[in-house]
Amino acid sequence: STLASLSALQAQRSLSFCWEELRRPNFNNIYASRVDLSQFDFDFLNLATLPTRYAVMYERGLEDKLLRIPSWFLSYIITWPLIAACSIVTEFDDFVFKPEHIIPQLLLQWVGITHKVDGIIFMSTRVQVNPNDTLAENFNYVIPVSNIKNEGFCNKLSNKICLTSPFSAKELKIKSIYDVIPYSEEERQIRLSRYNLPIHSIFSKNIQRRNYLNTPFGRLEIELAKMKSGKVDKKLISL
Repeated sequence: STLASLSALQAQRSLSFCWEELRRPNFNNIYASRVDLSQFDFDFLNLATLPTRYAVMYERGLEDKLLRIPSWFLSYIITWPLIAACSIVTEFDDFVFKPEHIIPQLLLQWVGITHKVDGIIFMSTRVQVNPNDTLAENFNYVIPVSNIKNEGFCNKLSNKICLTSPFSAKELKIKSIYDVIPYSEEERQIRLSRYNLPIHSIFSKNIQRRNYLNTPFGRLEIELAKMKSGKVDKKLISL
């Protein structure tokens, strides 16, 4: 099935992933918040499973001498054209109209009209991974609003989503993404209690490999893990 619950997915994204998705903005100009969706159940249409993961599962099934193609594999094959149509890299980022977004926008409209799921999980077209890495999690969560108003927030989402106040790199006196900032064991445990993400991470392109928590991204995640989350309101998210 292409449906997945949030609890099963353990949805966490690292700040380095978000930074890549935003096209690497100036690190000292960004604000980050920890979004908490754990208070309620969310159902997503999952379009972000790598083909290699299903291929490995299918090959294992052949080794177990399955006599017929399993239903989950047929489901993925049927869904693959939609997944591919929603995974096209934008050719011109500065264009107002992006034809690559037509199918994803239509799918998002379907979510808003039918209310069968709360959102969609898309594969990232910004963060590239090794195609042979069957455990890669290069995907994004999209949750459309349920109530469109002239001002204010969607009542449904504001009651179900909690987040921390925004926090910036300037508050940590971080000057560069190449800074190395040691952390304590206590801070490590605090961060692990909030995030189910690997401690070691490999940045893409020209950023060197090193202990993730020693990077500015890791340090920001530690600070966000220390903060309490609350319901969305104008005071909380104001900068």
